[in-house]
Amino acid sequence: MLALTLAMVFVAASVAAFVVMDPTLSPRETPSYTTASAAWSDYTYSTANTPTDTYAKHGISFSYPKGLWLYDDELETGWNTYDDGMVTVQDSGVHESIMVTWWYSGTETPDISDALSAWINDLNKVPTISNLAVGVKYTRTLGTEHTATYIPIMYETVYEEISPDEVHIAGYLGGWYCDSTDRTVLFALETRGGTGVADEMLAVFLGSARCH
Repeated sequence: MLALTLAMVFVAASVAAFVVMDPTLSPRETPSYTTASAAWSDYTYSTANTPTDTYAKHGISFSYPKGLWLYDDELETGWNTYDDGMVTVQDSGVHESIMVTWWYSGTETPDISDALSAWINDLNKVPTISNLAVGVKYTRTLGTEHTATYIPIMYETVYEEISPDEVHIAGYLGGWYCDSTDRTVLFALETRGGTGVADEMLAVFLGSARCH
């Protein structure tokens, strides 16, 4: 069980840091790096009243800020199924990102704290990430009555495809086990808008997340 959990964590960790996507591509085209745009400096970060869209497939659903670009691995590789999948929403300027991954983990309840620790250890090995800071662990009951465990994170990174300047990222890593479907769900929320924006993203995500 733990080996499967760690394997999926490492897959998820590879996209936990922002991936620069091109929103002009159709969903079936391969995402490519974008060119820097002066308009990105005027990006409006999420607030409690930001309009939202909803992802809802394979029994997984959650709300995200309206206008973010959706990358559904089902359309690109056909990988996403009810038992295993990954979806990312993100703006083209690499300001905000939500990644959710899920997989069938059987009837043995996984240790989400261990999974998050493994994820953080893997992030520490990413060469473009520096000064990774990890906060204390929190839990919250979802609308499905599952208990989500999550940890705040902060780090610095450089998006060489956009700018050589270092940027500061705030966000959360978290997850839960759905005993109704025997699936583990992990998520990463990240923003360049600071901890206040990260908190708003977390509140909307956990308030809307469903897994059955």
